[in-house]
Amino acid sequence: MSVQATVAFCLCVSIPLLAQGAPPRVRRVAAQLREQIPGVVSIRTLAQKPAAQAVKLVNKAEKLASRNKHKDAIGLLKKALGVSPDYLLAHNRLGMEYDAAGDFESALAEFTEITRLDPNGVLGFANLAVEFCRMHRFPEAQAAGRHALATDPSNEHAHFVLGLALLMGGGSEREARSHLHTASRSIPEATEALAMLDAPR
Repeated sequence: MSVQATVAFCLCVSIPLLAQGAPPRVRRVAAQLREQIPGVVSIRTLAQKPAAQAVKLVNKAEKLASRNKHKDAIGLLKKALGVSPDYLLAHNRLGMEYDAAGDFESALAEFTEITRLDPNGVLGFANLAVEFCRMHRFPEAQAAGRHALATDPSNEHAHFVLGLALLMGGGSEREARSHLHTASRSIPEATEALAMLDAPR
């Protein structure tokens, strides 16, 4: 079971171009769309009680990140995890900062760690799907998106990332549209993607 957190944990990613051979209109969607995937956390994540020092370090890191000081933020987040190694939201934030710094492999490692620590949560798998898309590893992105949906079939963020991974990886457009339609109930970018797909060629 998952709930949408109200905290401002999100992964903001520029969608790369689709693999060669995708229809031009789908390429346009991928080229134009920017996605913001709010953090979706499991009950276990919300129930965590990390050390107060770790929470303070994460809060400081977020302020640094807002000023694009990603390396400094990474340093503080590593310290936070030194204090509370299983702090899921710190792992997520660290993955986001690695992504912002262009270190996609390290970002993948952090999101993978979240899936190990919280295998019944959506957060790690949804962010893995996004990161794999960043790296043009579309089959793995689709697998991660499907795992997120298996964890919580009603989760609209999981529908969104799977829909995008299918579009970007040359998967079934019909299935992708179905996932994006479900996601469009709460995610404006999903509505935008559908509108782009339906635009005159």
